[in-house]
Amino acid sequence: MKDLYRSLGWRALVIGEGYLSPEQARFFRRLLAENPSITRILEIGFNAGHSSYVFLGARPDISVVSFDLGEHAYVAKAKAFMDGKFPGRHALVLGDSRETIPRYSAEYQGATFDLIFIDGGHDYDVAVADLLNCRAMAQPSGLVVMDDLRSWETWGIG
Repeated sequence: MKDLYRSLGWRALVIGEGYLSPEQARFFRRLLAENPSITRILEIGFNAGHSSYVFLGARPDISVVSFDLGEHAYVAKAKAFMDGKFPGRHALVLGDSRETIPRYSAEYQGATFDLIFIDGGHDYDVAVADLLNCRAMAQPSGLVVMDDLRSWETWGIG
């Protein structure tokens, strides 16, 4: 992930939001190594691209579609990095996922994903909307991983 950090500059080292812990990275690498049927991943919460980097770096047959608000300047830099490092394997849809996920689903009818990683808004209504809106695009045997389910944290209440 050092090459991702270098591409984003020093700011990537101090980003608190959207960070993927080493434990999470190990979990996803192991999950993808043990499940070769996972090739299409939907991610909500691209931010600086940490998760996408791990997903795409795990195997060359994996593609990722990321959804992000695009509020931070480093989002564009991270997307450019992904395109250079993993050409043709990453798509980024900008905007509020409560609107962009249903639009994407309608535009790409029949598009399904083997893994859905929800790491977007922390408010209850946003998290529930993301979960429900992704349901139609999940493979019947697909996996859903939802990050930041910590009811004991102030941002996890609800």
